[in-house]
Amino acid sequence: MGLYYPHIVTAHINTYPAINAVAKLGIQPSPSVDFLISRQGDIAFSAEAEVGTSNSWVWPFGVGLRIKY
Repeated sequence: MGLYYPHIVTAHINTYPAINAVAKLGIQPSPSVDFLISRQGDIAFSAEAEVGTSNSWVWPFGVGLRIKY
């Protein structure tokens, strides 16, 4: 007997050309410690009807601590 999940919809997956851009900001309170903040943007090139939105940007944040010894 198989399981039936009526709420699961299989989606068609496409691949699009894209540009990836990164910006970093570093603060160095001492010669051995750095605090880093970075943002990343992914821009997909496709028709709005194919993607389903006119907003193809993703901007996650990253925060880090670098210690040099």
